[in-house]
Amino acid sequence: MTVTAYRGEHGPEHLVLASKVASLTFGSYQAARLYATEPNDRRDSVICPRIIEANLFIHNPILNSGADPFIDLAILRHALGYPAAKAIALRFKDWIELTAHWSEHYADNYMSVHELLQIKPAALDDLYCQAYPILDDLQVIATLVEHGYDGAIYAGSAQTSDESEYRVFHKRQVQILDVLPANPAPSQKLAPAP
Repeated sequence: MTVTAYRGEHGPEHLVLASKVASLTFGSYQAARLYATEPNDRRDSVICPRIIEANLFIHNPILNSGADPFIDLAILRHALGYPAAKAIALRFKDWIELTAHWSEHYADNYMSVHELLQIKPAALDDLYCQAYPILDDLQVIATLVEHGYDGAIYAGSAQTSDESEYRVFHKRQVQILDVLPANPAPSQKLAPAP
C-alpha cells in the first residue's frame, strides 16, 4: 500500500526524518503542523519547524485500522507468539492498567498484569493498550521487523484522536515529496531532502 501523508519535525534543517523513537509517524497536514510547532517533549526548543510531505510504502502492517488507537495483545500474540507478546504486556503493564477494560474486569481481583498472567495466562488475549507507546519502542519495533512487519495504521490520540496515523519502521519506506516550513510565508518552501 502507498499513502501520501505528512510528518511534523523540528530541529536542525539537515536532520530530515529524525526521530527520538523507533519508528516514523505520519498523519494529516494539521497534525504534522501541530507536532512541528508544539513538540510532545516540552523540554525541546522548536528550531526550524517543518512539515514533510511523503509517500509511504507499507506492505505488511501489524495494525491496519485508522479508526482504533489501541493494540490488542491478541494481535501481538498471533504475530509474535505468546512469550514475546507476554513480555510486551509486562513491559507496558502501566498502559494496560490505565484502560477502562482493566478497571472494569481485572482491577478488583488482580494487583497487576503480572499477577493476572501468572494465574490466567490465556487472559493475555483479552488485554489491550494505546498503540503509540508500543510503536515508539525500539525493542518492539526490532521484533516486529524480524517477523516481517513494516508499519502500522491506527487512530491517533489526544488532539489527533479523530485521525489516522501511519507508522513506518524504516526510512527507506519514505519517499519525500516536499519539505515545507510549518509557519510558511506566502510561497516559501524549503528545499526537498536529498
